Amino acid sequence: MRNSRILAAAAVAAAAISLWGMAGSASATALYKGANKLGVNTAFQASVVTAMLFKDTAGGMSINNTCKKSLMEGKITKAGGAAETVVLAIENLAWEECSVNTATDTGGTLEVHWLEGTKNGPATLIGTTITINIGLTPCLYGAGAGIELGTLIGSTAADATIEPITALEEQAPKRLICPDTIVWTGKYQFNSPTPLHVTKE
Repeated sequence: MRNSRILAAAAVAAAAISLWGMAGSASATALYKGANKLGVNTAFQASVVTAMLFKDTAGGMSINNTCKKSLMEGKITKAGGAAETVVLAIENLAWEECSVNTATDTGGTLEVHWLEGTKNGPATLIGTTITINIGLTPCLYGAGAGIELGTLIGSTAADATIEPITALEEQAPKRLICPDTIVWTGKYQFNSPTPLHVTKE
């Protein structure tokens, strides 16, 4: 039942983001701290406020991994503008207090797109790869050319958050014991910059 709710939530999120992509992807985007636009090389850091869960979407128990701590940090590589979205390079994606061995192989990037009428923006995860062990077997999962991680919920007065609700696909070399797909859920809070919001440039 819990797995069904996770899959339903992921499906709803994917549908909503798909509609956003058809309606608002042309909107210009920028990240702001208060009244100040954040430029290239601005550092960011986000940490867990709700434990990260990686679970086998087939309902099996081959992967049911909880990480109580995680840190995501990096820098802005594209500040956004009239013709481009905001791009953040993930230089460190660390995991602690996990149920099984978990490690990031490639940090990848986040692309943030302004959601019209809000201070928020759907975030696309690109190129990230994470290894999660089943026993002694490493299973490699990744975002590939791009998947929607979740929506960055911005604020002009408080810390921004992002809640991953996304499916990661197994990457080569594929192993028989590893599920083809796992769902990643949880919640990060941006420690810096803060307050942080997404807006039209």
